[in-house]
Amino acid sequence: MDFPTRSLIAALTCVVALSGCGGWTGRAPERGPIVAVLPAASDDYAKAAHAGLQRVEQELGIPVKLLEGRSETELRQALRDAADSEATLLIAAGEPSRKLLREVARDFPEQRFALIDATEVDANVAAYDLLEDQAAWLAGAAAGLLTRQNVVGYASGDAPPAWREAFAAGLAASNPQARLVMREHNDSAAEWAGAVRAAVQQQADIVYLVGDNVPYSAFSAAREAGIEVIVDRHSRELRLAPPVIAATVTDPGEAILQAGRDLHDAMWKGGALRRLGVNAPNAVGLVLARSVPREVHEQLEIHRKQLAVDSARRYRRERDAAQSPGEGGL
Repeated sequence: MDFPTRSLIAALTCVVALSGCGGWTGRAPERGPIVAVLPAASDDYAKAAHAGLQRVEQELGIPVKLLEGRSETELRQALRDAADSEATLLIAAGEPSRKLLREVARDFPEQRFALIDATEVDANVAAYDLLEDQAAWLAGAAAGLLTRQNVVGYASGDAPPAWREAFAAGLAASNPQARLVMREHNDSAAEWAGAVRAAVQQQADIVYLVGDNVPYSAFSAAREAGIEVIVDRHSRELRLAPPVIAATVTDPGEAILQAGRDLHDAMWKGGALRRLGVNAPNAVGLVLARSVPREVHEQLEIHRKQLAVDSARRYRRERDAAQSPGEGGL
């Protein structure tokens, strides 16, 4: 689940230390810093990632360094230098940086690497995946609990089909009578606004606006029609203002903190894929506006817990199936 990063690789002239490189008191034998390449944009995804790296230092006592780059060539060299240093772990968030990190990891098999918001792993690379489809499921469940007309809209750009399917499943779980009105592949501001108006014409009283780059026109159309919206965010700290009634949260900072915690507790393992979903509600979850009744909060928490249980069972079955020998195996 990639975050679009037009400015991931920002000016690289130096390695910016967020803290000193003194010792730290974890269980892992090494005492070097965690080195990270993070999005340089000013949106909430980038801010959440940077906040997570700072928390590694503040909460775990592990020194951290941030690489900033002017070009892909310079960033690649900076990563190679860091991999060949006393660094304990190298982390990357955002597709361009993740691609470079995997490339460098192949040449440094003894170093540790971690990919944030990704699923690709190697012998010396762990991945920390934010399960955005589970956040979409919660959004659907919330919409089912909040709708009064039993009609809910869904508007997206190029979001993966799995998100739409998860939203529909969550809606059906909380409100089997609710009807879903969808308009996908919206690109221009006019198309987004048209998607909202189309949902309103179908009597929808709440619409899920999917993605990080929803234009103002969609919110304006919702405000004019007097309907509420659910949006996607990457931090629980952002205030929800009308017409926003709820927001999904997929926080890359929590994934970065988890990687640091695994290192601190000597639990980090190359080749491991750690899925962060509603079982880790600080990483993946849903924030409701203050106006939402307490009973909706309580019902949504019941749905969240059930989703966590069901997901854990499914992943166990998938793991067991992958580990079982096939026909003719030993």
